[in-house]
Amino acid sequence: MSPPAAQPGRSCVGRPLTGPDSGPVSYATLAHGDVVEIAGKRHQIATIIQHRRGFTIQFADTSVIRVLCPPEVCLIDGRQIRLDEIPAGRCLWCPSERPLVPVGLYVTQSGREVTAYACTSCLRQHNLLPLAFRPAGTGTEVRRRTKRGP
Repeated sequence: MSPPAAQPGRSCVGRPLTGPDSGPVSYATLAHGDVVEIAGKRHQIATIIQHRRGFTIQFADTSVIRVLCPPEVCLIDGRQIRLDEIPAGRCLWCPSERPLVPVGLYVTQSGREVTAYACTSCLRQHNLLPLAFRPAGTGTEVRRRTKRGP
């Protein structure tokens, strides 16, 4: 059974497309003015808007398709974290808006850089080592301070 065809005005989870004489398409590039065939009808792309969860493609006839991309996941401090769930400018451990300190820098599979921040309270509570205090070449993942004596 083949996946349902995308229809204007409906959300469609991104899946690999297959052509009549080729295997799955791993990527595609769309641009303003391109023509897309959906359910046997041709639609010209008027606008493409990128947002956190994917893309919205509006056609010249004002119909719309929403393409939902699966979220990127990163292993940060031993936890699988969806990048779209990390609030911008917030502590990774609590919902605080205290002054933040960068404690980890990660690169996703797509090449996007993500910085993990901790507030000053969580920095002390979790014994985290800020990026600025690390010697060069020690890595950029979240690290904890070494314990000193008993």
